[in-house]
Amino acid sequence: MADQSQVWFRLMGDNQNILKPGDEIRCKRDTNGAVLSDARSTVLAIESFSSKGITKTSLKGLYMLLKPDGWSTELPADASYFRGKKSIENSSTSSTSAGCIDNYNLNDSNGDPYTLPAGSSIRIKINNWRGGGGSSCDSKELTFDKTYIATANYQSFHQWAIGDDLQSQITTANASTAYEMSIKFDPTLHASASAACNSQQFVVWCSVRKTSTGAQYFVNSGGLQQCAEWFEHYPGHNSLTIEVSRAPGMFCWETMPQDADPNLFYDASDLLDISPDIPGGQRYHRAQRDFNPQGVLGPVYTLPATNLDQSAGGPLYTDLTAYNCYTFGNGVESFRINDSPAGKSFNLGERT
Repeated sequence: MADQSQVWFRLMGDNQNILKPGDEIRCKRDTNGAVLSDARSTVLAIESFSSKGITKTSLKGLYMLLKPDGWSTELPADASYFRGKKSIENSSTSSTSAGCIDNYNLNDSNGDPYTLPAGSSIRIKINNWRGGGGSSCDSKELTFDKTYIATANYQSFHQWAIGDDLQSQITTANASTAYEMSIKFDPTLHASASAACNSQQFVVWCSVRKTSTGAQYFVNSGGLQQCAEWFEHYPGHNSLTIEVSRAPGMFCWETMPQDADPNLFYDASDLLDISPDIPGGQRYHRAQRDFNPQGVLGPVYTLPATNLDQSAGGPLYTDLTAYNCYTFGNGVESFRINDSPAGKSFNLGERT
């Protein structure tokens, strides 16, 4: 029986090449935010899985297996949104809007647009079709089924669609089936269903509309009218399903650094003063001062509260301007551009 306390995490991009089973990594950010303790875990396994190979909604890819210790994997409220499939039949021979699905819910239980944290997966499934019996009423079909990963934290579905450029991704070229039909995404946030459902024959227009309260709904404006051949009638059919798995936020780990040479010291670039020579006395290092060019009596150097000069009875405390990484306040820090193993790295310099 599988250990329920162990969790699979998907490795993407360059992260697939920097770990192996047995490596120890430090968790810097979990579902609660930045981890303030030294929380470490060992990579128990690294395996490839097909779609739904771990859970009913898991994506295919390379995964690492960890056992949380000192960090959390607790899922947020409303970790997923599956509102099922909406379908509609259009028996109108003159209107495409009669087959429009304009009310696919993109909101939480309070009626507000649900957020999409970075790493959330969004699966959009569309199947619009019509039967046919001849050249004057032939069959049409379009099937679209794609899963996307939110690249940043978004406050609503429409904000994600704009931020991750859904317009360039929902195209006929990316459809599974496109038999005499095409599909497009309209980035306009429509203020009414009537505006969102205004489409042309044989073109599937996808978009998002909002209500006066700010609630959002996905729209599948199908572009299929009913046609007839002899005594047979062929209505248009539209269906829409959206499956959202909201990420608990961004997880961040760092690999354990190699030990530095204990005999190697780097120049911190700041020259610290030494106390004036006192005949027969000891000279001591002085802490860094803040310079104020507009003091009451002219330019003055002041000692910050966190700094302390060296004395016969105590050590020196001072703030240095030297640093060896960039930190972003959310537990993430790096010394390489884009945190890429192949990216150009931060260099302390050559003076040692």
